[in-house]
Amino acid sequence: MGTNIIYIDRYLGTIFYSWLMTTAALWVTGRTTQKPARIRRCLAVGSLGGVYLALIYLSRFQLLPGERYFSNPLFWFGVAFTMVLLAFPGRTLPAAIALWGRLLLIAILPLGITLGLQALLHNTVKLVLPQWMLYTLPPACILILGEIGWGVVHKSVAQQALVPLHIIFGDVTVQADAFIDTGNLLRDPLTKAPVIILEMAAVESHLPYALRQLIISLNGGQSPALETLEALETLEEGEARTSEAEADWQKRIRILPYLALGNEQGMLAGLRPDAVLFTWDGQEKSVSHVVVGVYHQRLSNEGIYQALVSPDFLETA
Repeated sequence: MGTNIIYIDRYLGTIFYSWLMTTAALWVTGRTTQKPARIRRCLAVGSLGGVYLALIYLSRFQLLPGERYFSNPLFWFGVAFTMVLLAFPGRTLPAAIALWGRLLLIAILPLGITLGLQALLHNTVKLVLPQWMLYTLPPACILILGEIGWGVVHKSVAQQALVPLHIIFGDVTVQADAFIDTGNLLRDPLTKAPVIILEMAAVESHLPYALRQLIISLNGGQSPALETLEALETLEEGEARTSEAEADWQKRIRILPYLALGNEQGMLAGLRPDAVLFTWDGQEKSVSHVVVGVYHQRLSNEGIYQALVSPDFLETA
């Protein structure tokens, strides 16, 4: 009687590869929307791709019944739609179907490009692609698709889907258009409140001179001078000491460490507002658990927006 030898490490490797490819496809699918999924959710849901491939292997080796069901394309389509529902919860049915179509395209197109390239090279110059290239080309194509898709969304959001903010500091209300930035993960280290990045030009006319100097010093990577800090306590000569609203600014100050905005690391001056008002998904929202990080340079070269907010802040508000 013959003995079939099964090298299980090879199958485990392809299952792990399927998990990573599914995760990448979900992540890129999310980047083509205005409300992408977090990478941790994509990793969790992407594991279904590995589980699905494991079920196919088990059924082929007759360790599990139902091989013809697992190998049916309709079953695969159903698994893909389930992953969309789990990775992007709360979407309407038409939106979920659109995401499902994108996911299928993003998952299939890189494999088609790789196989097409392999066939072309083999038929024309009799060249066979090495194994490592067959494994690396599909994820490379997925990442390229993600960058192209995100570029389109970035332009669309910046021009059409900005979020108008009304930021209230006592008697002062600052209005600014905010861009939805998935890279803005900044939080106040003390209160864990999310941070809105705001151009100083939007609020500069209301700030005391000493506070403006502090913002510029911190953003420039410099430690604030001692006299600047002292001035925040008493306000410099020439400032309106009798103005209660102006004196209130010093109570709002937060110092925020960050790892973005053009520097590897630095400090950002933050201000605690009384409330931030905006409309999102047809609902008027008011948020007080937030810090406004003031940045002294322009955030948009074209002046399209003056603030950055994270999708999580808009959804959980």
